[in-house]
Amino acid sequence: MPSISGYLYVIFGERFDLPYKECIKSIMPVCDQIVVATDSLLANDGTLDELQKIGVDLVLVDADLDNPNIDGWFKAQARKACKCEWCLSMDA
Repeated sequence: MPSISGYLYVIFGERFDLPYKECIKSIMPVCDQIVVATDSLLANDGTLDELQKIGVDLVLVDADLDNPNIDGWFKAQARKACKCEWCLSMDA
């Protein structure tokens, strides 16, 4: 069976009560690696601490909030860190 990397990005997950932890936990049974991209300034609401507790592969980036394609840019940063044969993109 091929190996699978799951990836997503999270910003202000705790501030806005986003279901990012549930999203991550839902793919743990099928993924060999889970990569989460975030910006340390945009995750300073406790999100970064929660991600570290879960034990995902973190990709810390400096986000350009003026970038009109920020969603795609964040996903691309996470995807670059995926090491498995297959990739599963998730949105929280």
